[in-house]
Formats: sequence, C-alpha cells, structure tokens
Amino acid sequence: MFDPAVRFGTLGYLSSDVDPFTLYGIDSDPVPIKEREGKPREIPNDAVGVLAPLPIDGDLHYHVGLRGTRADQVADIPPRLDLLAKWVARVCGEPYAMWRAAGTSGLHAEVLRNVGFALDARDSKLTPLARRVWRYLSEAWSWQRRDDSVASFVLNNRIREEGWTPAIQRAVAEHFRPILAARRPWRGPPSTEKSVPRHLGEVLSLSVRYPEEQIPIEIPDSQVKSLLPLLRANIEQASALEQELHSREFNIPPIEPDPDLPRESSDRSDGLNRQVLRFAELFRKLRDQDRDAALHEFLAWPQNDHPVFGRLRIWAAGLPGLLDPESAAQVLLEISDRRFWSTWDQRDLLLVMARRWNELSPKSRKQTEERLRKGFPNRRRYSREVYAGLRAHSIVVRLKWLKSRGCRFSFDVDAEITKAEIVIPPDWGEVDGSHAVDSREGRGGIVLTDTSHDEFVSTPRDILIERAIGAHEFRNDDFKERDPFAGLLKTRPLRVLAALRRLHKGDPIAKQGWTLFLQSGAARDDKPRLDTLIARRLAKMPPRLLEELVPAVAYWLERNGKRLLKADRDAAESLLDLLTSSIAANPDGSLRKAASTDGERDWFEDAWNSAIRSLVEILFADPQLSEAASGLPGAWI
Repeated sequence: MFDPAVRFGTLGYLSSDVDPFTLYGIDSDPVPIKEREGKPREIPNDAVGVLAPLPIDGDLHYHVGLRGTRADQVADIPPRLDLLAKWVARVCGEPYAMWRAAGTSGLHAEVLRNVGFALDARDSKLTPLARRVWRYLSEAWSWQRRDDSVASFVLNNRIREEGWTPAIQRAVAEHFRPILAARRPWRGPPSTEKSVPRHLGEVLSLSVRYPEEQIPIEIPDSQVKSLLPLLRANIEQASALEQELHSREFNIPPIEPDPDLPRESSDRSDGLNRQVLRFAELFRKLRDQDRDAALHEFLAWPQNDHPVFGRLRIWAAGLPGLLDPESAAQVLLEISDRRFWSTWDQRDLLLVMARRWNELSPKSRKQTEERLRKGFPNRRRYSREVYAGLRAHSIVVRLKWLKSRGCRFSFDVDAEITKAEIVIPPDWGEVDGSHAVDSREGRGGIVLTDTSHDEFVSTPRDILIERAIGAHEFRNDDFKERDPFAGLLKTRPLRVLAALRRLHKGDPIAKQGWTLFLQSGAARDDKPRLDTLIARRLAKMPPRLLEELVPAVAYWLERNGKRLLKADRDAAESLLDLLTSSIAANPDGSLRKAASTDGERDWFEDAWNSAIRSLVEILFADPQLSEAASGLPGAWI
C-alpha cells in the first residue's frame, strides 16, 4: 500500500481476479473509475507515496558534491525513509517483500546496504531461497543499461569521431554483452498467509536480456581479429547464464542457412542466436584474412560439448582452408552422442560430413561409419518397440542422404539401409532421406489462402457444406491454406444458405457451417433482401440449434441490425425475441463467467463479453430511437 503505482495498478496487474485498489487503497485515495482488465489507470497527482519524500520530511539537505570522495554517491534520504529502509531489511525474507522488489527497476543504495547487512549477518535467519532472490536482484540491477537505441546512437557517434581505438573495441563488446534481467513473475503476489516459497519462480522471474540492436553497429574487417575474443567471452557468459537459469538445451538454428527454407526464419535474429550467427560470420571473415589467426581463435573455443561452441566447432570443421582432414576428423569423432544425433545439429553436421567424407583417412571414416550404423542410444524414455523404430529411422535417413552426396562406404550401404527399413513401422511412411538437412528453425510470414471453389459449383446441396468444409487444409511447410468454403461464402452465399437448410438438426457440421456463414455475413455488405432472407431462415431454425448458435447469430444481427430494421422490422424483431428467449432459457450457457472481484461475480464483464452486448447494441442502433422526438419509441413500450 506504500506505492500508488501498486494501489492504482491496472486490473489484472496483480492477478486476473484481483483489483489492486480493493486490496491496497488507503483512506486518502480517490476511488478510481472501474476500467476493463488490462487498461492502465491514471495515478492521481495527490496520491500519497509513502516511499517518496513527503512534506512532513522537512527540507531535504543534499550532501553530495561534484568532486571528492562522495561525488559518485546518491543523495541522502530523510530519517523517515531511513527507518523504512531498515524495516525493509528486517522483512526482506518475506515472500511479498521479495515479489514487490522484483517489480522495481532498483532500490536506493541505503536499502540495498541494509539488506546486504541482513544477508551477511552470521545469525541471519534468511532462507537460502531468500538469499538467492536478493543476490539475483542486486546483480540484475547492477547490470542495467540505457535504452538500446540511445546507446547504439551514442556508440556510433563515438566510432565516427574517435575511430576504432582499444577503448571503442571494449565499448562495442560491452554494448553486445547480454545481461541478467529480473522482473516479477506473471502470476499474482504470493499468499499473505505465512508460507515459505518453495521455488524461485514464485517471487522472481529471471531471463537473459540481449541488446535489441535497433541501430546496427557495423564492424569493419580490420577490427575482426581484435573483437572476436571479446565477442567470444560474451557468448560464453550468455550460455552460462542461460544454463544457470533454464537448464535446457539451446535450439540454435543451423549456422549454414537453408536456401530452401520456406518463408523467413524467425529464429536467426533472436537473442543468443543472433550473437552466435554474427560471431560465425566474423570468424569466416577472419579465416579469409588470416588463417593462422583463425586457427588460434578456433583453438581458444571451449570444448567438452559446450552448448554453443560445440556446434561452432562442427561448422568450422567444414570451412574450406581452415582445418586439415585429420583435424576435422578429430572434431567429428569427439562429438557427443547427444549432439551427433540431435535434430537441431543435424543440418550442420551432415553438411560437414559430406564435405569432408572422402578426405578422411580409412581409420577415421570407419569409426564414423560404425557410429552411423549403431544409431542413436536409447534414452530410456521409449519402449523397446518405439526405440527400435526411431533408431532404424535415424540410420536410414543419414545413410541415404550421405550416399546421395557421393560418400563412399567400406560396407554394403544398400544392405544396411534395407536391414534398417524392415524395422521401421509401415505406418511411418517411406523414408527417403531427402529432407535430412532441412532446417528445423522457426519460420514466419504471411499465410496465403486459396479460396478457389470451382470443383464445388455443381456439388449437390445435400453434401455441399460437408465436402467444402472438409476440403480445408493448412500446409505448414509453405504457409498455404486451402479454404474453398470461404470462397463459396463470398461469391455464392445464396447457394450456401440453401445447402444449410438441408443439414440435419443435430449434425455437428450444421453448427460449424452456420457459424462460418454468419461470421462471413457479418463481414460482408449484403443487400437488404439477403439480410431479410437470412433473418427469416434463422427465425425458423430448430430451438436447440439456435441455442448453440446464439453468439454467432447475435453478432451477425449486431452488424446487420440497423439495415435489417429498416428493410424488414418484423423479421428483425422476431429474431431478436427468439435470441432473448433462448438466453433467458439458458443464461449460464450464454454468459461467460468473467473474472470476479472480492469473490463476487462481475455481471457487467459477463454481459459485456456475451451475446447480450450484441443485443443491446442492436437496440441502440434502432432508427426509431434516433427519430423519436422525446422518450422511447412507441414500439418499445
């Protein structure tokens, strides 16, 4: 309750069913206007902020100067806030105190000093979890940087004015350095009851923040050799942080881009991936400039299956002119089973193997062959039958692809493939291996929808709806959607309407067909005669089907009600009465139970997010209401 930003927080700010003002508002606060969930509230200028200086604190005396031992210190705080700082240190182990601190961008140095005393005290009763939370918060606050766009602009100006000095090199590396970021978890505050959080995520959410790079920093070729070690340190720090916070594998996209990838990659410009790919591109430039320097940098990379440099080492083993065949073979033979059979590493690995295969010594090639024929190890999460099929599949895919690239084997590769194919379940389909090096990175782009429907023009009406809807498909590989029913709705709505009448009352396709038809009609600008026809058909609909379609019918009527009331008032009123009766007969089926406040149902939110709102909008759109000289129209009474 000390902070007005919390008391006047957005609905849903603490949790989905709590109004912050209800919990924390104080007597002097003006009661805020109730807003929809997610809409920010304006904080009154006169709202009391207990954590900020107040008139009762008297004149503030600042004892810092522009030079000297205290020139870099923050201003002193008044005695009242000093007492609060000591109080925060006493309660810093409370779950709510940790959660509250996680939502700020930092605390005054006096607060942190007192909390530090509490953490370091020999007789401290703070739990290990509380210690971790405050250590993480202190570290995250110490790493805060300026706005990335401003920092990029300033740094580019420095480069232009000063040139690429050693200080600029360090500044560029610092600009690209990932940092620890802390915030509140999305869940609401911890329980007010005296309970000890069991997991860090209950009071604190941690992530690795990467620079947004809105204004790019261009690195000239002359600076690559000097900057690569600094950027390598950044990647090592980022991967260590990611592992510490998330303990998961990194799904780094292929370093060698896939030219056949449909649409644009959504992974290559994301966080750590962008840093890794930039590092790889700069390393490629260094290889072109100075092979010895590139080898020196390569040998400095972490080994032991590093989560990032393990992939980079594989990729570098295939760079022409960098490693000799035996050095490249050594890199391939040292790869862990996890990485050797990982689908995320598969593209880069197979491309390097194909590029180097016929250069390998017979011994190195035979060792790799044995590994390929063995298949991936059982991770004990598959049954014996499933594992046998997956193992055989992995063998066939890789052997077929390598064979297609001209790799020569010391064994009968066709017999080995045939033996493995027998184990693959027939319902898995044919395994041709042609997609072995397809990238599995995320993609983004515009979905192209094909609404052509010529094949359904002469389809009998009895089966038209089912056939047209059943022809819908979405091909994720090339971001294409096939939706002939949408085309029929746009160009032949009368034919679709006639076909809808022939559907069985309880047929699931009837609800789907009518819903799509009404949604399309709400977006179309139909002629009044078609609106009238649709309204009269809906009015004759079986009550049970109408009850299932109340939201869709109400939405259609809301969008077309004004035109319909002018063209055929009787049809509009008849349909409106039927909807009202259907809602009255089953209110719980038509009203969504929205978030509650203080344990009571929020009827306004329920009504606003239901068909009732559409009916109210229809009434207010009645032309008779605007034409009435005063009071309500006679038809309303």
